[in-house]
Amino acid sequence: MKKFLYSLGIGAVLLAGCQAQEQVGQKNTEGTVSESVASTAKSLAKAPNVILKNESGERVLLEDYAGKKIYINVWSTKCGPCRHEIPIIEKVFQDYQDKEDYAFLSVTQPSDEEFENQGAGDTDKEGILSFAKEMGITYPILYDYQNNFATTYLIRAIPTHIFINSNGELVEQYIGGITEDILREQLDKLS
Repeated sequence: MKKFLYSLGIGAVLLAGCQAQEQVGQKNTEGTVSESVASTAKSLAKAPNVILKNESGERVLLEDYAGKKIYINVWSTKCGPCRHEIPIIEKVFQDYQDKEDYAFLSVTQPSDEEFENQGAGDTDKEGILSFAKEMGITYPILYDYQNNFATTYLIRAIPTHIFINSNGELVEQYIGGITEDILREQLDKLS
């Protein structure tokens, strides 16, 4: 009986930890940080380095942007909220693109064999580029490679917005559509 209760207790602790992990970076409907996020935000974790690919198929590492304030938009051509927020992100990018201490990136998960993404959530690279042209995207588009980004950053919903400070610490992982005001606020809070 003691072993059963001990196992049950350990399971409850692990489950609570997983639920708290899922809540990190989520905002409530008013766009404010939930209590669980506020308590974990005091000790920032180092943002994991990941392998991505650019349009030319060259490997890009997140650490290539070390020392910069990094904003990453995770999106898909199949995502309705993404279509809505792309003009907002593009507008803000135009204001920040000349600031050398910022890096705007976007990540999508193409279905092409060359990217080796299992269960890829998007169309192929050509479809993504066509969509980007149609939507007027000028910020850099990077491609997940071997599900590395989605797995490492626990991407569970699209769109997701990731903010990393110049020390390489993961400051915020905002899940869902974003407004211009919230995007600018998060960018301006990065140190």
